Amino acid sequence: MSNPAPLSHRMACPHFAKVLGVVQALCVVCGIIVACILTISRNDAGQRCLLFGNFNLDSQSQVYGSDSVCSYCLYQALVTSAAALLLMLVSCIASVHYEVWWQSAQMVVCLLGCLASLVAAVTLTTGYQDWCKHLLEGGSTDSCEAAASEYDTSSGHSVMLVFFRNMQAAQSFGWVLFLVWALTTSMVTVQCFVVSRKREYDLAPPESEGGDERRPLIWGERRRLQIVQDPTE
Repeated sequence: MSNPAPLSHRMACPHFAKVLGVVQALCVVCGIIVACILTISRNDAGQRCLLFGNFNLDSQSQVYGSDSVCSYCLYQALVTSAAALLLMLVSCIASVHYEVWWQSAQMVVCLLGCLASLVAAVTLTTGYQDWCKHLLEGGSTDSCEAAASEYDTSSGHSVMLVFFRNMQAAQSFGWVLFLVWALTTSMVTVQCFVVSRKREYDLAPPESEGGDERRPLIWGERRRLQIVQDPTE
């Protein structure tokens, strides 16, 4: 009769793993939505970047932003979505949940994804606000949406108003993407802690039958602790 698998190789809390998989799926969905919105915005602007652009309503000036800014936000969303999808698929297919190398790899990917999504969200918000500030200069309105509509009316195009609406959605999903990655990183951190504790239990010496039973601090499992008698007694 074969021995049961070590505790560190079994799912200690299957519900936790399911929740982590759902959160990783949200990372994939939010990243794809951000990438789609940015792709549509660039196509509407003739493959040019409007973030940090200077489009003055009074002088009708047109100074586009750097393409590298929009490219970073776009490819960041695509790469982080692919990374979250890879983590989710490997966790579902392979039995590596409590392997040390897998926990380390998950932690590195989550930290990079969290940092990259934060930079992208800040870039989207800052670039949009700078675009809006320049658009309002010399105008008769304090509303960025109204200024974009006036600019489109005077120029005969509808690029600015569409960009305004797209950036409203891109900013929202960009920050949601960062928050979901932050939640994923926190959950993976907890999982790493659980794995380290369970490996300590697995590597502990055999316990006597007459040991004292106490509850460990995690997952509510019972562990038998050996009582060492003082030889002087």
